[in-house]
This record gives sequence, structure tokens and C-alpha cells, in this order.
Amino acid sequence: MAIGEASAVPRRRWKALVGGSVGNMIEWYDWFVHSTFSVYFASVFFPEGNPTAQLLDTAGIFAVGFFMRPVGGRLLGRVGDRRGRKAALTTTVTLMSLSAILIAIAPTYAQVGYPGAAVLLPARLLQGLSVGGEYAAGATYPSEAAEPGRRGFFSSWQMVSMKVGQLIGLGMQIALRPAACPTFPAPIVNNIVGGYVEIPAGVRAAVAVRLPPQQSGTMMIIDCHGHYTTAPPALAAWRDRQIAGLTDPGAAPSRADLDISDDELRESIEPNQLRLMDERGIDVTIFSPRASFMAHHIGDFTTSAEWASLCNELCHRVSTLYPERFVPAAMLPQSPGVDPATCVPELTRCVEEYGAVAVNLNPDPSGGHWTAPPLTDRSWYPVYEKMAEYDIPAMIHVSTSVNPAFHTTGAHYLNADTTAFMQLVQGDLFKDFPTLRLVIPHGGGAVPYHWGRFRGLAMALGKPELEEHVLNNVFFDTCVYHQPGIDLLLDVVPARNVLFASEMIGAVRDIDPCTGHHFDDTRRYVEAAELPAEHRAAIQEHNARAVYPRLDALLERQGR
Repeated sequence: MAIGEASAVPRRRWKALVGGSVGNMIEWYDWFVHSTFSVYFASVFFPEGNPTAQLLDTAGIFAVGFFMRPVGGRLLGRVGDRRGRKAALTTTVTLMSLSAILIAIAPTYAQVGYPGAAVLLPARLLQGLSVGGEYAAGATYPSEAAEPGRRGFFSSWQMVSMKVGQLIGLGMQIALRPAACPTFPAPIVNNIVGGYVEIPAGVRAAVAVRLPPQQSGTMMIIDCHGHYTTAPPALAAWRDRQIAGLTDPGAAPSRADLDISDDELRESIEPNQLRLMDERGIDVTIFSPRASFMAHHIGDFTTSAEWASLCNELCHRVSTLYPERFVPAAMLPQSPGVDPATCVPELTRCVEEYGAVAVNLNPDPSGGHWTAPPLTDRSWYPVYEKMAEYDIPAMIHVSTSVNPAFHTTGAHYLNADTTAFMQLVQGDLFKDFPTLRLVIPHGGGAVPYHWGRFRGLAMALGKPELEEHVLNNVFFDTCVYHQPGIDLLLDVVPARNVLFASEMIGAVRDIDPCTGHHFDDTRRYVEAAELPAEHRAAIQEHNARAVYPRLDALLERQGR
């Protein structure tokens, strides 16, 4: 897949179109058939004696559904914007199925009197909410699933599937009308009309669950920058003992001393990262150990190797508990002054055993003193060679600063992003590794703001333009926590070089008093930016699939 290509694999797009159309067809079938069968409901739910009054009473109940349709469009449209089209469409089919069940089990007038008719009212209200929400999501979904140049064709299927559903409903009425089936007992019409939907309801639920997660303007939202910052306290306690063991070997823990259950992992993820992903409509997060916990400056290589192995294992376990939400990326057991080639066995293990789709590479294992050679130095080449072999990218991410001049997340992280980019501009790394891909986080530090400076420096160094020199291999994420910053990033850096990310739950966790939203809710900034739909789709999904081929292959195996 070409980097930044806006069109997804055709099979996935057609699957989205068919799934959305089938769900829309059944939704409108339900709406239409329950309305047209109201003539039969009249004699079942209201007292005999005045057929006209029966019909008017029934029509009055069914009319309330029309008033609820705009309410459903408004409410479920917001669900679609906040949590994705999949969540909105799943909600609509659930509401429609529930309304069908209510009608199916409603007692007749002969059984309980007017309370039977009262059951119809909430059922019809739910139907109105459902079909209104379906229309809003169904109208948006096909165009978002389509590749550029075919949005009109994909969108047309919303009306086609709607009319097919209505025609099937009309066929049902013709097949069941008493005139055509004189032996058909009218008093059980309501149970058949409600009961027939139980099988389609199961189909609808399956269709909704299998719909590719859909967000505003893209098939999915992939967050390429997530850390396990909420790991169970036992992990930090084990680390404290490991550090203590550096001066008191008797205090050093064994690997077996770290005992964290799956339930503890769930308790650390579900109310934190997973909850926020659901609230913000993020489908998948590339998940690596906590960056500040890497702390490569502590101890020696053996210390880092043991620590990296434990942290990587936990991220792998999270990915097995939530295989459609988290995908592992590995930290490397770097240590100051130690040959980076020593990291290759852990990289290999994480890719082959854990299915890691990327690694985090620390350009400064010293913790803020910058004793390591630049990223273009040949000492890094064994790591790059293995990355190229496995076709995985690296995120260039430092860890804790022990230099008092550099605050870890406010200075050191952003300094490192800027420094790493300048190192790549100065060198010719990508002549030796033309397929190597490096992701610079936090929007590239100061790079977008000083893009002209870097262009000018490249010229002074006799390098080609940045687009040719580095931008076929270097990418930036959207961990920028205000709208003007995101706007600048997207205005300066080509869309094909930007990957959606939030780094939640990370350095900045509070709510911005100016917006009322969390600083790290970066999806809001990206979607508020004035981007063409194909650029937003590239940033939120397609670029990540291209930069992380193993992620793309995993999603393909999952049918996404």
C-alpha cells in the first residue's frame, strides 16, 4: 500500500457498503411493516364496536414515531460523531430490535384491556428514535466508506436499500392480509408481525457488529501512540526492588516475583485507556510500555533487558485480552554506552512471539545528557537492518530526563523530537535504508514551527529539499494539544506524513478550561481542522496502515 494512499483495500470497502446497506434495508423494513400493519393492530389493541375509532387510536400511537425521527437523528448523529458510525448503527438496530420485541409480546385488549395498547407507545417511540438515527448514520456511512471518485455511487445505496426494505415490507403485508389468507387469525397478527423480526434482529445485530468501525471522514481511527501508563502498581513496586538491588543484591527481585493477573490488567485498562477510546471513537491503539518508565540510564544492559522483557510482556498480554483494540509495540533494552546491536534479540522476540508491529527507539539512553551518537551513526545500523527485515517502523521516543535543566515531558521530549529530525537532515541515513520508517512524536517538537529554518539548513548542508531528503521515511504524529498547533502541523507537513495519535493517558491529562475538553482529545482538533475528507481519512487510518504494514496485515486478518 502506498504511503498516504486514501483508498483502502476494495474488499473492505465493499464489505462496508454491503453491511451498511443490509442494516439500512432491515431497519426501514421494520419501520414500514409495523406502520402498514397498524390496520390489523386496531382490532387487537382497542375495544370493538367502532372500527374507525380503533384505526384512529392506532394511527395516533404510530404517528408519534414520526415526531421521534428528528430526535433520533440529532441524538444518534452525535453518538456517531463522538463514538463512531459503528456505535451509532449498533444502537439503532438495538433500539429497533427492542421495539419489535415489545410489539411481539404486547398483550391484546381482550387479555388486559388498554395496558396492551400502552405498550405500543414506547415501542413506537423507540422505532422513531431508531429510524431517525439510522437515516443520519446511514446517509453518512457510505460516503465515508467510499474511495474518492465513487462517493455518489456508494451514497446512492442508502436510498436503494431503503426502498428495498419497504418493498419487502409491502410483500409481507400482501402475503399476510386476511383477504389473501382467510384462515389467518387476525388476533395473532401482532405477534407474527413482531415475532417475524426476531430472526432479522439477530441478522441486524450480526451486521452491526461486523460493520467496519466508522468515524467521521474515515473507515477507522488508529492511534499510533499509546503507552501503558496505568499498569498495576505491582509493576512499579517490582522496578523499585530492581533498582534497590543495584546497590543491595539481596533486595533484587526475580522475574517470578512479579505476579499480575489478567483481572488486574483489565482493571487497569477498562476504566482508563479503553473507556477513553470508546468515548472518543478510537478503534485501535498501538500500545507500548510507559515511555518515562523505560529509564535506560538506570543500571546496565542486564537491568534494561530484564525490565524491557517484563514491560513488553504486559503490553502483549493486554493485546491478547483486547485483540481488536490494542496492538503491541516494544521497548528496547538500551543502555548508555552499550552497542545498540544488543537490542536485536529483544526486538526479534517481540516481533516473532508477541506480534509487535513497531519499536520505540530512544536516541538518548543517558536520560538527558546526550552521550549517544546521532541516529545516522553506523552503530545503529544493526537495529535498522532488523527493522527493515521485519518491515517495522520505530517511534523515536526518549525517556525520563535526569538532567535538571530538562523537564522530562515539557522539555526533554520536545527537544528530542527536534534533535532527532535535525540529525536526520544532517545525515544520509535513508540512502542506506530506503525503506526505513521513523515516526517522530509530539507533532515533531519544534519542527513544523521552524520548517523554513530546517529547509534553509538543508540547503546550506547541500541536501535535497526535505520532501525528497527525509519525508519519504519520516512521519509526525498528532500529539499536539491545542487547535492552533494541530492547524500549523497540518498546514506545514504534507498529509501523507501525519499519523493520528493522542498519547493518552499521558503527560497532559487535565481538561482545558478554554474548551471544556481534555487536552489530549486530539481527535477533536483533527476533525475541526479544515481538511479534505481524503486527507482526514489518510491521517486517521490509511497512513498508519502504510507505515505499520504488520498492523495492516493484522487488521486484514480481523476483517477490518
